[in-house]
Parts: sequence; structure tokens; C-alpha cells
Amino acid sequence: RAQGTFNVYVDAPSRLEDAGSAFPRFLAHASLFGKIVVIIDGLDKAELHELRPEDWLPSALPLAARVVVASSGCRAVTATRDFIGKQMEVVHVLPLTETERCEVIDLRLKAIAGGRVPASASLQTLTQSEDAGSPLFLALACGEMNARMRIQSQQREISGNGDGETYAASLQQASVFPETIAGLLGSVFNRWEKRFGTTLVAEATTLIACSKTGLAPDEVFYMLTQTPALVNLPVTEWEALQNELETHVWPTERLPGVPALAFFHHTVKHAVLRRFADAAATRRQKHLRVACFFARRDVDPSHRSVAEVLWGTREGKDWHALRALLTDPHVHALMWNQDTQVDLATHWDALLRGEQRAATALHQKLAPGPNGDLVPTKPRPPRRRLDLVKEFVSVADVTEVTADGILTPDVTKELLADFLAWAGFQSEACFVLRLLSHEKGDEADVAAVSINYKLGRALGRQGLRLECEKTLRKALEAEQALVGAETPMVAEIVTELCKVKMESGDAEQAGQLAAHAVSVWEAAEAAGYEEADVATMVQALTRLAEACEVLDRPQAAEAAYERALERLEHMLGPDHPEVAEHLGKMGGAYAAHGEWEKAEFCYCRALAFAHAFTGPMSLHISHFYNVLAELHRARGDVGQAQALYQRAAQVIEGVLGVNHPAVATYLSALAETLRAQGRLEDSLPLLVRALAIDESARGVAHAIVAVRLHNLAALFQDMDRLEDAEPLYQRALAIDIALLGPEHQNVTTYLNSLGDLYKKRQMWDKAVEHYTRAIAIDERALGPKHPNVAIYLNNLAGLHKQRGQLTAAEPLYLRALAIHETKALGGGDHGDDLAIYHNNIALLYKAQGKLVEAEAYYKRAIAVGEKSLGATHPKVATRLSNLGALLVDGEDFEGAAIAFQRALAIRTESLGDAHEDTKSTKEWIAHVVAKRGGDVETSPRGKMALNDVPAASPNQVASKPIAEHTQSPDVAQEMESPRVAPPRFDKMTPVSAPSSSRAVSPSTAAPSASPSASPSASTASRNGTTFRTTESMSSQVHTSSEAVDAAMTSVDAIVNKYGPPVPEPDPRHRSPFQPRTETPPPAIFETGASHAATPRRGTGQGWKTALGEEAVGADTTRHGSGGEASGPVHSSGGRDVDDWDEEVSSAPGFAELALDAFLSAHVEYLGGRQYRCVLDGKVLSKFSIMRVHVARKFPGLVHQWGL
Repeated sequence: RAQGTFNVYVDAPSRLEDAGSAFPRFLAHASLFGKIVVIIDGLDKAELHELRPEDWLPSALPLAARVVVASSGCRAVTATRDFIGKQMEVVHVLPLTETERCEVIDLRLKAIAGGRVPASASLQTLTQSEDAGSPLFLALACGEMNARMRIQSQQREISGNGDGETYAASLQQASVFPETIAGLLGSVFNRWEKRFGTTLVAEATTLIACSKTGLAPDEVFYMLTQTPALVNLPVTEWEALQNELETHVWPTERLPGVPALAFFHHTVKHAVLRRFADAAATRRQKHLRVACFFARRDVDPSHRSVAEVLWGTREGKDWHALRALLTDPHVHALMWNQDTQVDLATHWDALLRGEQRAATALHQKLAPGPNGDLVPTKPRPPRRRLDLVKEFVSVADVTEVTADGILTPDVTKELLADFLAWAGFQSEACFVLRLLSHEKGDEADVAAVSINYKLGRALGRQGLRLECEKTLRKALEAEQALVGAETPMVAEIVTELCKVKMESGDAEQAGQLAAHAVSVWEAAEAAGYEEADVATMVQALTRLAEACEVLDRPQAAEAAYERALERLEHMLGPDHPEVAEHLGKMGGAYAAHGEWEKAEFCYCRALAFAHAFTGPMSLHISHFYNVLAELHRARGDVGQAQALYQRAAQVIEGVLGVNHPAVATYLSALAETLRAQGRLEDSLPLLVRALAIDESARGVAHAIVAVRLHNLAALFQDMDRLEDAEPLYQRALAIDIALLGPEHQNVTTYLNSLGDLYKKRQMWDKAVEHYTRAIAIDERALGPKHPNVAIYLNNLAGLHKQRGQLTAAEPLYLRALAIHETKALGGGDHGDDLAIYHNNIALLYKAQGKLVEAEAYYKRAIAVGEKSLGATHPKVATRLSNLGALLVDGEDFEGAAIAFQRALAIRTESLGDAHEDTKSTKEWIAHVVAKRGGDVETSPRGKMALNDVPAASPNQVASKPIAEHTQSPDVAQEMESPRVAPPRFDKMTPVSAPSSSRAVSPSTAAPSASPSASPSASTASRNGTTFRTTESMSSQVHTSSEAVDAAMTSVDAIVNKYGPPVPEPDPRHRSPFQPRTETPPPAIFETGASHAATPRRGTGQGWKTALGEEAVGADTTRHGSGGEASGPVHSSGGRDVDDWDEEVSSAPGFAELALDAFLSAHVEYLGGRQYRCVLDGKVLSKFSIMRVHVARKFPGLVHQWGL
């Protein structure tokens, strides 16, 4: 029903374990077609089913959706609050006020005395009762008053005065009602028993309470007449009691299916059972009586009757009867449907648990032994689920075929296998399917294909890959022989084979199968098969792209991703959650391939959609800010990465709170970025705060705490506070050893870091000990030719080089490079690692005086770096400086000048003139000029063909770990960060946070999670460090003209360029959730062309769009085509202040409220009449100028903020 109502095209999940994603996915799709409010009651029941919030709740709600959850206080509420943080607003439902109580009473009693007298005026005693603040108490009290008045009216002839007397008598009786719900219900039961007798009341109410969905009046009457004491019960007596029950049961017209009597509140139901069936044996007897009624032969089997029988036997704890029912193929066939399949799985679990408890209880009983002594009975082994399955198969073999010929023994067995696979019991499903496959033998028919396909899929989920592949190929051959080679079934079988091959590590074969699956799906689509829809095609293309990624075929992967995007946009339009999700995947792929601009385009499109779909404060927004920050950091633009990290941290703090563990992850990433800029003092409080948050939230012995300790120690090491760093490293190492053992490969990261520390402190023996131990552990765990081994070999070689033991260092360097070159030749993703190894060997040969060999390795390092990072990356500049220093030593001043000029051009562009590396490069150039005795020819890109160098021989290899440097021109920090998975807009788990680890050396990124002890609390106090929030840190961000110019290409500016055109505000559209703000509907509700085919808009055009064309069309002399100002221009490039203020005031279409709200969240006052925009770091001395700056630069975000 929901699929049709909200145009949700996705099908229900095919497995029970995937059911949790159905609700978030439904919200994501349904909210595109209208506003939706979902009300969920009974969250406390989630504890009974062991449900976690991430199993069903989305990490961010669409703007057009609201979820209201009603529940009493419980652990599930606390877990939900911890999961979504500030996104959840807790509203405590207070008791009704005096006025509200009177309104409820008057409303429920308005029919009494024709509404002439307000009932509440005469019921002050009732309104002051203990439970009067509960609507249930007032509803029960008013219902009881109505019932008593009806009885009194029937006992006398009604006249004008009589009606008044009846009304007065009822009010008098109500004044002495009990003051609690339990007492009031007790008085109701007393009145019923007095009028109808205890037997009739007890039998009727308990039968209704023990049914699952309620009982029809004639069903209750039949069961009552089967009671010995009520055999001659008159129909009129039952009808009179039924009238009394009307105020306590649901109106029959409001219940689906058969009109039935069912108590409207669980409090009433529990009160009935406590009163009339308090003993457990009595309740079981009542449940079994209801089950026996629906199990009669004269009752036609239906979903309702079978469900009642199963419920009654289960609650009656008749495990033998329940086992007989669940192993009946006809019962299973009736219950195996979308409406009752969850109940069926619950009954199976209840049966197994019940039989286990019964066996345990029997074992605890004492029985006479051989010597006459009382001894415990012999324990009976518990029955397994497989035993129940075998019993079902045995019954199915002797069950007759139904009259219509549909339910045969094989069909019922296959239905059981489908149920077991759906419920997640793959082993039991394989047992049934193997039997069916063995019965089919080599028979090639449609049924055999289906059975073998299902069997192969179940085997694959169990990890039995060889048998899985054999079974699937058997099904594939049969399907191709029967129907053809281009059918949906062929594509599905090939897809499963692709998964098996990928899991087996045969990526080449998996890629071929994935490509074959795509071609078959395309052929099936052209042939008109319904199964070959666009969603299936996109899944196949995505799987092909992932296979190509594993095979290191980036161009093929990108082509598959782009074809999938075209399909999605054609089916769903450019503004859809699945399109944004796919763009996130594409961005990650492009970033891994070094396609920075394409990755940024995809991320920014997804960010623009997230702003419109989930609002500016959501986990999706923080994720995309984070991945964009990672992107800029990988490109070497650490200033822009810092601004994006800061924004991500602000969003995550606003969503989850300042002490949430996710905040610590973002703070750590921001700290690493500041550290890369050399701002160590600014990085320190962020790492300290991240450590404090994680220790408080996760405990001092958690894995992530060890990572935080490691990163803080590395910072202390960079600050030359080596004594402070050592105990933190030791704590992190101790935590990892305690968790994983002393021989685990994660331990090597901490050993390597300690080795670096001891090397820096010139504690050579300890450094060698830690390096050697790390090498030995990784050689045993990963093999002697693993890249991690090469890292530690490189670091050990660096130690020998630092001690002057150049001969001992050379074979270690060469072995490390050989390992990594072998990996590169094998098609692995080596990135810039080879360049680091070549650079280090060049430094060694330079120290040995082998300048010719050193020059060859330097040139090779530069060539590899240009290919993997780009010709303008700061690391390339470092290697160019190293080469220049070498050429100076060889008195090749011409070549040195070219290398230094190229390095200077790169560093000036990426780091700025004020950076230490830029200044050092200029000093080198001056030194070269002095040596040459003349001017240097300035060639930014140089004349030397650095790529035209001989290839390194197998024996001439480099290393990856710590990139070593020569003198001052060669300072570069090698820092890696793992890729972050893109978020799903219909996913229930939180969006991935940035990597919290830092690359210790060019080695492994950072220790994977490992617990920790307790932080060094004295560190912060000893250095006077205090915890600071992200907001306080952002106020200290240094800005420069380069950073402000770079901000024009920031995420927010690109959101404005790539985002959908902003429609003119229409006062007719207003969100019911924001009644005071007149705003147009989100862009996702508007149709438009694909972003990929839409030309980019300049910032001036975005300004026009936000204002509305008529707002700027009349003043064409002040705007050029690109939005340039033609008025007075100051030296900073801005417009005259008066002109800017006049322009804002002349913009009648601009949403002033949205702009004010946006400014309050993104502009901070620095003091001294200075205002700073946190999005791009712009500092201005007048708020009106800042207002115009923000409105012109971020119109799209301002508009979406209003939404």
C-alpha cells in the first residue's frame, strides 16, 4: 500500500536482516513526492526484539519528512538519543492541566442532558483525582458514567424531570469514583459481576484478552455456550454484556478484516487478566481454548484462523502442538507471505526457546535412581532448528497434493527453503535445497534451474565458494539450454558467480563476469523483460565498476560509473537520493584515480542535493565537507582543507553535540591538517580534546583511544617534546598488545613510531630493537615481501644512514625498493610510494658521493611524483629542491637553477610567499646565482625533460617509509588518509566520519582501532593547555589573500555553481513544519536538466538567481555579464560601500529572514569592528559589507538555509 501511495519504486527487502533498511529507504523516496509524517508508538518494545536505532532509523531525515516516536522512558530511548544526538527533540508529555481535564470531560459527556450543563462544573472531585492527569483515566470515568446513565434510563420511564434526576444521580456517583486507573477498572468489573455474574464476565473478557486480533461477537458467544456453567446462556444476556464492553474495545468499523471485539488499551487487557486469570496455568488454558476454537474442522483455514491457532498454542506453551503446526506444509504455505512472514519467524524462534526451557526444567526435577535415591533426570539434548526442518521435510513427503494441484511436496519444500533463506538461516536452507537438487539430478527444467540458483546463492552466503560455483554453473548451463543466453535469470546467475569470484580473490574472472552480466541485462532490457529495469542495470554497472577498481583499471571503472549515473538520472531525475549516493561513489573513485576536478564536481553536486534534501545541519553535510577536505589535502591545498574540516566539525557538533565520539574524529582530522601547515600549537588542543572525548565516551581501554594517544604523541614528537611523547606511545602500544596480542600486525605501527622517537633521541639500540621487532612481526604475519615490511626496512636503513653506517643502510634501502617495485609491477595501487623510496636512495647515494646515481634516482622520483600527484604538487617541489641541491654539489648550476625555479613556482602557488619552504627555495636560488656569478634564466616549468630518464634496474630500488630531506629546502611531511565511503541518503547507520588516524610514516596509515589506557592528564595541565571548542579555534584562523582567493573555488561557491537553479520565492508554498517562514519549495520538487549537462553559473549569475531577474534587470549599467561591478573600485577589488548597501536594499525578492539566519550561523564578531565569515575566512570591518559579501558569494546556501 505504501508503494502505491508514495510512488516508491523499490521492492520490499528479500531477507529479514535487510528489513531494517526498508524504513529509511521508504522515507527517502516518499519524501520526494510530498510531505510525510510517520508516527511510531511503543519504542520500548524494541528492547524485547533487541533492535538498535541504527537498525531502522536513518542518520538524517529529509526536510519533507518527520518521524514522531511515542514511548515511555527506557533504554531504547536513550540509545536513540545517543545515535542521532540533537536531531531528536525529546518532548515530555506532562499530565493534563485542570483546564484540559475539564475540556476532556465536557467533550466526552456533551450528549448528557443535551449539553445544557457543563459536566466538569459538577465533577471537581473527579478532576482532582490522583490519575486525573491521564487521558485514559478520564476516558474510562466518562465511559462508566455513560454506562450507568444508560442503565438508569432503561429502568424508569424518561420524562423531562426524569432525565435531570438521572443526570444528577450519575454526577453523584462519579464523585465517589476511585482515584486511580486500577481502582476505577476494579469498580467497573465489580458492577459487571454484580449484574451478569462472575462466570460470564470472567469467561467473556479473558477470551477476548487472550486472542491475537480480537474475537467476533458470535465467536465469543459460541465459546461461552461451550462452558458447562453457561450452556443455556440467553443471547440477550450476552448482548447486554457486549453493550457494556463497547466503551472498552475498539469500534469494530475501525479494525481491518472481520469485525471483532478487541480491548483498545493494553492497560485494560492486563487488568482483565490480572483479575480473572492471574494464575499462569489459567492463562495458558484460555489461550489454548481460543486456539482449539479456530482449529475446528468446520472453520475454513485462513490467515486469521491459522495466526490465532499459532498464537494460542505458543502462548499456551503447548510446544508439541506448535511443532506439529510449524511442520505442517499447508500451515506454512498460508503464513509465508509479506503480511505474516515475520510472525512465522517469531513462532519458530519461540518454539526452539520454549522446548529448550522445558528440557532444562525437566532436567532439574529429581527422580528415583538405581539405588532408590532421588537424582536429576538424564538431560535431553536440545532440538536444533535443523531437526525441525527435517521433520517438516518428512511431513511434506507424505502430504497430499492440494485439490488445485499447486502445493506439491517439492513446492512446499522450496517454500520452506525460501523462508529459511529470508530469515537468515542459510545452513538449513542449503539442507532442503540439496535434497531437492539431488532429487532433480541432471534433469534440466525451470524448477531445477530455480533450485540450483537458490542453492548456489545460499552456499555463497555461507562461504562455501567451490560448491557454490559448481552449483551456479550447473544452473547457468540449464538456463541457457532451456530459455537462452540473454534472460534475467542468466544475468542473476552470472552476478552471483561474479560475487563468488570476487570473494575468492579472482578479480580478473570477476571482472569478466561483471561485464557479461551487464551485457546480458542490456539484452534482456531490449527484449522487454520486466526484471531488467533501470535499478537492476545500475546495480550491475556499479558492480562492474567495483571489479574494475580492484583490477586497477580506472578508465573502465569511471566509464561504468558514468553509464550508471546516466541511467539513474534518466529514471529518477538529477535531484534524487540515489543519484546523490551514486555521485558520492563516483567522487571517491575519481579521487582515488587522481581526477581531482571530477571528484570535486561529484562531491559538490552531492553536497548541493544534501543541502536541499536534509538541510544544512545533517550528517550528510558533514560527510561531504569532510571528503572535500580530504580531497584538498591530497592535492596539497591544506589551507582550503582546514576551512572545510572546520565547517565539518561545526556541523557535526551542531548535530550530535560537542561531546559525541564523532566530533573527536573530525577534531583529529582538523588537527592533522593544522599540523601539516606547521601550526603545531593550534593542533595540540584539538588532539587533547579529541582524546578527552573518546576516553569519556568509549572508555580508557578502547581501540580508538590508542589511536588518539598515538597521534598526540606524534605531535609532541614534531614539537620536540620527546619526553612527553614517549609515555603516550608506550600507553598506545600497551593497549594494542592487551587487545590483540604481542604478535599482531597492528602492534608494528606503534613499534615503528617508538623506533622513530628513539632514533630522534639518538637512543640507537632501542630504535634498532623496535624496528627489528616490527620487521619480524610483519614478516611472520604478512610475508617477507609485503609492502609494510618495506616500510620498516626503509626506516631501519634511515637509522643506519643517520649514524653514518652508509654501507649497512644501502642493502636495506634496495630491498625495500625491490619489494615495492614488485608490487607496482603487479598492478597494485602504489600511488606516490615509489617516489618516496627513490628519493631516499638518492639521498643515500648523495651522502656516499655517488652523484650520478643519486641524480638518476632523484629524476625518477620526480617523474613518479608528477604522474601520481600532478606536476604542481608540493611533494614534487620538495624532490625538485633535493635535485637542485645535488646539482649544486656537482656544480651543474644551470640544471640546479631550472630545478629550483620549478620548485619555487610550485611552492609560491600552493604555499604562498610567506611559507618557510618558499623562502628557503629563494635562498637556494640566490646561492645558485652567486655561484654562477650572474642572473638565472627564469623558466617556471624548466627546460629539462625530467621524464626522459633511464628506468631503474631491478637492483636500483627505493623505499616508502619516512621521506628523508636534505637541508632546509627539503621539508615535506608525507601524510596519507584512507578513503571515506560515501553516505547513503536512505541508510540508517551514521555517515562515515573522517579517518581519525594519521600516517605515521609512509607506512601503514595509522593503527587500526585498538583500545587504550588512560590519557596523560598531566600533559595538558603541564603545558597550560585548555580545551577549546571548534568555534573558538576558528576565530584564530589566519587568513591571507591567497586563502581568500582560493575560497572562490571552495565547496560553497561550487555548490552555487553546480546546484539546481533557485526558483523565485512563491508565498503560496509554505512548509507545515516552519509556519513562520515564507519560502519556496526545495529544488528537489522542481524538474530540470541534469547538472552534468548544465553550464556552470558564475557568482554574479548566482546572485541574480537569488534575487530574482526583475531585481537586477533594471540596473544593467552596474552589472556586467559576469557580475562585475562598474562602480567605484577600491584597491581590494570590492565595490563602493554605499553602492553595495543600495544594491541589497533594492532587492525586493531576497529572503531577508533566511539571510539573517544564515549570517547568525556563519559570521562571527572578532572584536574591534571586525567580522569574519567562517566559510571562506573573509574579514571585513562593516557588517553591511559582510552581509552583501555573503549574499553574493553564497546565494544558493542562503536560499537552502531558508528552506
